[in-house]
Formats: sequence, structure tokens, C-alpha cells
Amino acid sequence: MTYTNIASPYTTAGDPNANFNFNRHSWTLFNQANPSMSKSQFKVALQQLEKEGALDSSRGYANEKLRTEILQGAPGMYSDQNPLGQYQGQYGNFGLKSYEAAKGADWKPQDIFDEIQSGRSGMMMGDRAMTQYYNDLKVERDAAQAEKDTERYDAQVKRDAERELNRQQDARDDRALRTRLANEEAAARKAAADATQSDMLASMRIGGSSTLGASGAATFKGKGLKTSGKKRGSGRGTGQLRRPYERSALSITSMAKGNNPSTLNL
Repeated sequence: MTYTNIASPYTTAGDPNANFNFNRHSWTLFNQANPSMSKSQFKVALQQLEKEGALDSSRGYANEKLRTEILQGAPGMYSDQNPLGQYQGQYGNFGLKSYEAAKGADWKPQDIFDEIQSGRSGMMMGDRAMTQYYNDLKVERDAAQAEKDTERYDAQVKRDAERELNRQQDARDDRALRTRLANEEAAARKAAADATQSDMLASMRIGGSSTLGASGAATFKGKGLKTSGKKRGSGRGTGQLRRPYERSALSITSMAKGNNPSTLNL
């Protein structure tokens, strides 16, 4: 089936004397039938027919007058000033098929809309293309919202995990502090008990030394008594030795008093 588009009715195919598929009159007729269409849309339509091989190969593409007065300077389907021109629909505008083709070439819905709104191509988005555009925007918004929700959820999960880790660390620190304080308290109690025991042992040692001292003193006194006894014994002996002298003294005393001299012989 031969490819046709909005410019097909304006070829010179019905004029046996025409040397080109399109001439200046082709544009006049096209413009009268489609006043809202731009020169760029007409040029793209001609290029599409040529690309698809729908033109009479025995004739040229466009005559000189059409090229210089209409087509020259109009951005066609290969111009970077008309990047969506290659997706122009058969009816000269940007319908759903064109929209999906552009998306398939990695155009974003918003970028498509903005480019069409710029007016460089002259095309308008059809109703179905606009409906799909709004649907895509909603999908994008929903996806963006879902991504934000996921990010917020992940952030909340991370914060909760960090709080739990901090709580666990605080609990460990609290247990460690309690353990340290308990150990310090136990050490303090033990130190106090050891000090008390040491004081008791010191007191017992001091008391034992006094007892031993008293016993020694008693022993010493006992020895002293024994020594005194010996002395007394010695004294008694000495007293016995002294008695003759005493008796002599008594005799002398008696004699001096006129007592009997026989007392001296005693």
C-alpha cells in the first residue's frame, strides 16, 4: 500500500506537464485547505513522502520557486530546530502515535509537551496524545511521590535503627556503670571489713603483751621472794653468828650494872 499523508493530495501527479512532484502552486492549495499548518509541517510532509518512496521518481522533488519561496528556511524533519519533526503524524500534527514514538526514543512527557508548546514545529498535540500526556504526568507524579515516600520510610527506618542502637548502647553503658559502682561498693565494704579485722587483731596483740608482762612480773616477784627467803635464811645464820656478840654485850652491860660476873661465862 502506497504511503500517503496530508500533502499527498497536492502533488502534481495529475499534471502530465509538471516536471516536479511539488511546485509553488502545491503550497498555495495546501495552505488554503490547512490554514493552521506551517511551512515546516508542509515541508516535513513532503520529506515523509520522499522517504517512503511515494513520489514519482521520474519527476524532481520540488521546483525552484517552491524551494526558495516556501521550503527554504523552514525547519524540516532533519533539522535540530524541529527535533520532533521526525515524529510528525500523517495528518501533519502530533497525535498519540507520534507521542508514543517520541517516548520510545527517550523523550520525557514534559519535554515533549514543552517542545510542542514552543511552536517551532508548528504541530499541535492531538486529544489522545494530550490525554496520554496527562496520564503519564500522573504516573510520574505518583512514581515521584512513591519514591519520596520510600525515601522517607527508609530514612525513618534508619532513624529508628539508630535510636535502637543508641538505646542499646545506653543500656550497656548503664549496666557497665551499675557494675562498676557495685564493684566499687563491694571493694569499699571489703576494705572497711579488712580495716576492722586489722584493728581487732592489733587490739588482741596489745592485750596479750600486757598479760605476758604481768606474768613476768609475778614470776620476777616470785623469784624475788625466793631470793628474800634465802636472804632470810642467811640472815638467820648471820643472826646466829651475831648472838655471842650480843651475849657478850649483854654480859658487859650486866657487869657494868653490878650483875653477877658469871654471866660472862655464858
